[in-house]
Amino acid sequence: MFVASLMREKRKALGLTQKKLAVNIGAFSDQFVSNLERGADPFPPKYLRSVGDALKIDKSEMLEAYLSDEREKFDRAWGEPEF
Repeated sequence: MFVASLMREKRKALGLTQKKLAVNIGAFSDQFVSNLERGADPFPPKYLRSVGDALKIDKSEMLEAYLSDEREKFDRAWGEPEF
């Protein structure tokens, strides 16, 4: 849940509501943002750029968070301990 944590942290630091972020990224509802921040839904890659732009997250930081999430999923599927 690296992207989820990063999203929540940056959104709060900028003083944005979930509703305002949803509007800024072209999402259909604030519930969508809530689900992403809680890790209830997987993060759709098509929102990486819009979330990064809206929350002033640079490309390398967003990529690192996204790949960390993917690594966790891979490790669980593979059955290897996390590093």
